[in-house]
Amino acid sequence: MFNRLFKKNKLKLRVIPESQHGITPDKISEHALSVVRKLQAEGFEAYIVGGSIRDIFLGKSPKDFDVATSARPQEIKAIFRNCRIIGRRFRLAHLYFKSGLIEVATFRAGHENAAENHAKTHDSGLILRDNVYGTFEEDAARRDFTVNALYYDPEESVILDCFDGFKDIRHHRLQVIGDPVTRYQEDPVRMLRAIRFLAKLNFKLTSASAAAIATCAPSLAQVSSSRLYDEWLKLFYQGTAEETFFQLKKYRLLHQLFPDIPFSSESESFILAALKDTDERFRQQNPINYAFLWAVFLWVPFFDRFRDLLHEQQLAVSEAFHQAAHEIIHAERQRIMISRRISEVVLAIWQLQYPLEQRNRRKIKSLLNNPYFRAAHDLLMLRTLLDPSLKPIGKAWWRIRNGRPERSDSHPI
Repeated sequence: MFNRLFKKNKLKLRVIPESQHGITPDKISEHALSVVRKLQAEGFEAYIVGGSIRDIFLGKSPKDFDVATSARPQEIKAIFRNCRIIGRRFRLAHLYFKSGLIEVATFRAGHENAAENHAKTHDSGLILRDNVYGTFEEDAARRDFTVNALYYDPEESVILDCFDGFKDIRHHRLQVIGDPVTRYQEDPVRMLRAIRFLAKLNFKLTSASAAAIATCAPSLAQVSSSRLYDEWLKLFYQGTAEETFFQLKKYRLLHQLFPDIPFSSESESFILAALKDTDERFRQQNPINYAFLWAVFLWVPFFDRFRDLLHEQQLAVSEAFHQAAHEIIHAERQRIMISRRISEVVLAIWQLQYPLEQRNRRKIKSLLNNPYFRAAHDLLMLRTLLDPSLKPIGKAWWRIRNGRPERSDSHPI
């Protein structure tokens, strides 16, 4: 049955039975199963595809399940009342259920001979529009990594594998499908996805896929700031932020995301301490303040600029603060879209650094009641890695924060 799909294609299909892959329907979202079965009942090809299949095989419990099908978006919408078509660059169908949503994508093909209203590519190779629909095997070839090109058919209980992704998973190997340079140029975000998977899965990138990053890294400048913000959330708020930083550094992508941050051993230790704490909060399922990491990442360039304006240009403290903050945040927003709300919280955290350092007893109560006090104090404690002279005041505030009386030998507040 399945080999018939490949008779006109050079791809070699491997059909993996349940006895080898070990995935059973009870490990799959019931909504994803119902979507696949309904599409198949309507005469369309449909499979559960991508990261969820990879993660189940690795013993993880995925939260998101994606479906790939031969049905076009409007055909999907005609079948499911709970469907909404989204996207311009990639047209997708979102099926909404009480417990979440299932994303359904139509099989995609290459851009050869495609009409411009369906496909558009920049001279650099960047795909600007990708709504060229194709066959199952063409869709498999359009996937980013071999480990994400696994198609699970719950009715036959088999996995369809075109690129030895099953073998790559077992060998903890991450490999781009096709020519890595071409694929990264088509969508530079794939480089960040590679970093994310390396950190999340503890895989090793193949030599060709790794070497191409050095060639294609500058193409990240072509990615919209909104897409980079989405990737920022996935990179640093999924419990692997510390390892992600190491991987970004290893593949020299830090400067592409943060061109104005002067990374040094001291500033890296400062940032890594915050990332480690963020990972721990994620593991403990504690709330995470998205603005806090921005306050940390941008602190060093902000403080350097603040001191320059204060001493070299002799601006007043308030004027120097606001000008430095505006310059640094505005510059980073050109790369990654930091929302106004997050920018406001970053400013609030930075503004509290000065009064925390002043040790004014009369302001203790008002500072403790400030909604950003804890985040500001956390930043102050991290700053002791950059300036050890802040340790006594940081510890004194720690005792007050935790309702402990100040020790007689502590630094006075």
